[in-house]
Amino acid sequence: MPLNAAHYRVILLVFFGFIVEQTATAGFPSANKEGSESASELFSSSPPNDLEVMRPKWSGQAEVGFFASKGNNSNSNTTISVTAHYKQWSLKHTLKGEIFLAKSQGEKTSESLSLDYKLDYLINKKQYFFNLSTYNRDKFSNIDARFVNVSGYGHHVLKNKKHTLNSELGFGLRQTKYSDDTKKSKDPAGYFALHYKRKLTKTTILKEDFSLLMGKDNTFSELKTAIDVQMTERLSLGVKYTLYHNQKIQAGFKKMGMVMSINLVGDF
Repeated sequence: MPLNAAHYRVILLVFFGFIVEQTATAGFPSANKEGSESASELFSSSPPNDLEVMRPKWSGQAEVGFFASKGNNSNSNTTISVTAHYKQWSLKHTLKGEIFLAKSQGEKTSESLSLDYKLDYLINKKQYFFNLSTYNRDKFSNIDARFVNVSGYGHHVLKNKKHTLNSELGFGLRQTKYSDDTKKSKDPAGYFALHYKRKLTKTTILKEDFSLLMGKDNTFSELKTAIDVQMTERLSLGVKYTLYHNQKIQAGFKKMGMVMSINLVGDF
C-alpha cells in the first residue's frame, strides 16, 4: 500500500487531564519544593529519579500452536507468535509478529499476518508516553494491508506481586487497502487499551488484553485471554482465546470472529 511521509507523521497528544489527576497527589508543578521536584521529574530529559536504572536488556517470548483433526472432516490450524522487548533507561521497545493459518478439507479458511512495534517512554513508575505502529494483512477479512499509527499516554494502574494493570489512551491514523475493489480508506482513529496480568499460582499466569480502535469507517475491538502454565524455567504450556468484532464491514464478511489455540511457549 503506497504510503507517503505524511502518513508516518507521529500524532502526539498529551492528555493533560490524566496527567494532572495522576500527579496531583505527588505535588503538581508549583513554586513549592515538592512541585519543583514533580516538574523536574516530568520534563527532565534524564531518567526520572524514582525509576530504577534499566541497563540494556533483551527479553522475549515465542509461541507455537498446532491443531489437526481427520475423519469425516479434515481441519488444521497453525499459529506462530514472537515478541521481543528491549529496555534501556526510560525507553522500552516492543516488537511483535504473529501468523495464523487454518485449513478445512484441504482449503484455506483463514490466513492472517500482523506486525506491531511499540515504543514506551517512562515518565515515572506510574506514567509513560507511547507510540504504537501496526501492520495487518487478512485477505479472508478483505484486508490486503492495514497500517495504524497511534500515540498517547499510559498509566500503570496496579502493580504488585500478584496483579498488574495498565491503561492506555491515544489518537492516530488508520489506513486500509482492501482485497476487492473497495476504495482505500484513511481516517483518524482513537485508541484505548487495558492490559491485565495475574499470578494465579506459582506456575500459572492469567493474561487479559483488551483494545479498541475507533474510527469513522469502522470500530474494531479485540479481547485476548491467555493462561500459561510453567513446565520448566523457560518453557510453558498455554491456552489462548481471541475474540474480535468489527462494527462496520463490507457485505459478505462476518462482524465477529474468534480464534482458540493451545501453544508451547518459550521464554528467552
